[in-house]
Amino acid sequence: MGLRRFYQLAAALPLLVPALSLVLAAAVQQVIGSGANPGVILYLALIAALQLSLGGVPYVIFAVSALWWLRRKSVDEIAAFSLVAPLLFAAFMFLGVMLLSASGGLDELIKGFPMAGLLALLSVVFGYLYVALAHALRFGLERAGYIRRSPAA
Repeated sequence: MGLRRFYQLAAALPLLVPALSLVLAAAVQQVIGSGANPGVILYLALIAALQLSLGGVPYVIFAVSALWWLRRKSVDEIAAFSLVAPLLFAAFMFLGVMLLSASGGLDELIKGFPMAGLLALLSVVFGYLYVALAHALRFGLERAGYIRRSPAA
């Protein structure tokens, strides 16, 4: 697989990881039984569900737009973009929440500000976790010979 294709596929990590986490949490819960204390599994499932429900649709819009913009960029430019993408997505999330809040009037706009800030902060934290995961996967897959840098990249 080429490096460009890898980065295109890696853009799905913020959707795939929470979805797989939910499936894994459900499977583990089945194994340990409903009477057992779910502990960490419940918290991981909750975080995954919140990521998908609050950030899923905005992330799809952001990722599709970014991939379209990056379609003619070099692999090095795509890699560099990945390092600022969480900050851009946080701004996108913040503005989106504020626009939704503004539709309810000034009171709702004021109430929406803390939520917008929190979601933007979480977007940065989780965004950089996904960027780190993508770059770690790239490094590992390149070393294993599964990813190659094409001469034109």
